[in-house]
Amino acid sequence: GLGYVYHDLGKFSTAANYLLAAHEALPDPRETTYKLDWSILNGWPRERSRLYFLRALDEDPLRAPSYLGLGWIAYREGQPDLAVEYFLKAISLDPDLALNDRFRALMKKERFGWQVYNRVGWSYYHKGRWEPSREMFQLSIQQKPRQSEARKGLGYVLIRQGDRDAAADYLEECLELNSDPSPVQENAILGKDSVPFRQATSVRTKLAAIYVFQEKYEKALSLYQEELHRHPRRAAAHEGLGRLYMKMNRIPEARAAFTEALRLHPLNPRARRGLTAVKQKRATRLFRETTPLPAPRASASPPSGE
Repeated sequence: GLGYVYHDLGKFSTAANYLLAAHEALPDPRETTYKLDWSILNGWPRERSRLYFLRALDEDPLRAPSYLGLGWIAYREGQPDLAVEYFLKAISLDPDLALNDRFRALMKKERFGWQVYNRVGWSYYHKGRWEPSREMFQLSIQQKPRQSEARKGLGYVLIRQGDRDAAADYLEECLELNSDPSPVQENAILGKDSVPFRQATSVRTKLAAIYVFQEKYEKALSLYQEELHRHPRRAAAHEGLGRLYMKMNRIPEARAAFTEALRLHPLNPRARRGLTAVKQKRATRLFRETTPLPAPRASASPPSGE
């Protein structure tokens, strides 16, 4: 209790002594660890703090506040690039650090803040935390409006949140700023009973899928074709193209697209389902073409009336 009190009063050297004793007695509580490392950072000489954080990480490589402490030391020593690497490592272990008021104040005034916000936004995204992910990408755009990465992130998040129209706007803006954004390795969106799988998706494959949903088939086709012109081995584009061809009733082309998607990514269940649907549709069509129609019934003679 005294450690918390002195920490909140800003008497960090005294707080560190009490919190260190508490941490050694019971090392698990998260809040104690964070207050301890912040007190050490601000209450001890810099070199002593650095050595403490490095030793703490030797014992526990997943200790996020120690990476954060090393980041602050690097920042105060005029090494912003090294500071960012430590900050990002800390945030990858505990994304909620990005919501810390001190950290936000630093990001707001530093030139690299928008890049960190993007990295944090993707970290939240891959953990399935859509709302804080969206917030980080929005902060990034506020700090650097003319950039594509945050728009890409917002497009992805909004798809997950079910707002396809807004997602399409951001993805279109992303392509206007950057004709070939980097792909995203993500867990594919499947039904609740399906086994998840990872694959590389892109702004074009995501935007094309929205166009398919909106029944803008020609716009979707143009995007898939452009994606495959740039990246012929992108399985997500072949799979999406297969689903589009099914919508357009171009069955042979759908079969070829799904087959190629499976060749490139054999674990893709959606491509496998698509290929099964193609085979069923072809079988139905063949059955209809080869089965003779029943002969028309002879009409009954009307009564003579005699």
